[in-house]
Amino acid sequence: LDVGSGGGDVSLLARELVGPAGQVIGFDRSEAGVATARSRAAARGFGNVSFQVGDPSEATFEAPFDAVIGYAVAAIPFEINAGSSISGRFKARFHQRR
Repeated sequence: LDVGSGGGDVSLLARELVGPAGQVIGFDRSEAGVATARSRAAARGFGNVSFQVGDPSEATFEAPFDAVIGYAVAAIPFEINAGSSISGRFKARFHQRR
């Protein structure tokens, strides 16, 4: 799960990690960002990368996730609901550009 996926940069990189057998879901509040991300994934033929518009604090998903990723989402306050079924370990890393 890529929270705050925007135009899909991190989601498309994550797809390289999970390969064709894995799945990546990008989630963003911006309809324009999601439209761009969908177009970019389709242009690459990545059928296992999808994008959804919405507020991550209100999202629920049918299946658990192995990882939650995001780029520059630390500035956006949100909580993932327990109903989101995120399993495994959650580790936050914050990198600051210098």
